[in-house]
Amino acid sequence: MSGPHGENPAAITDANEMKIAWGNITKLSTELQALTPKTLKKDADTMINSIVAMNKIFKENKYELLVIAKEPKVRDALTKIASDPATTEASRRFNTFLMQNCGA
Repeated sequence: MSGPHGENPAAITDANEMKIAWGNITKLSTELQALTPKTLKKDADTMINSIVAMNKIFKENKYELLVIAKEPKVRDALTKIASDPATTEASRRFNTFLMQNCGA
């Protein structure tokens, strides 16, 4: 995922595309979580929880990314989730594992 629009530039201005993008991001992340080795389960859970939390905020704001961008409280809540040290460290470990074992 690159950016809050899930690599779909249309999602920046189209709330329906944003909803679809985050539906896909959440679904694929949950599927990946189910396939995660036990050694990384805690990290996967941490990452998925952050994705679900972000999607909840997007949903509460009707996936209107341009409106969200103008709301400091909402932006701050999203930034807090995305920059949580536990999440960033879990993501680093998970991505390291993928690079070392899957060539991803």
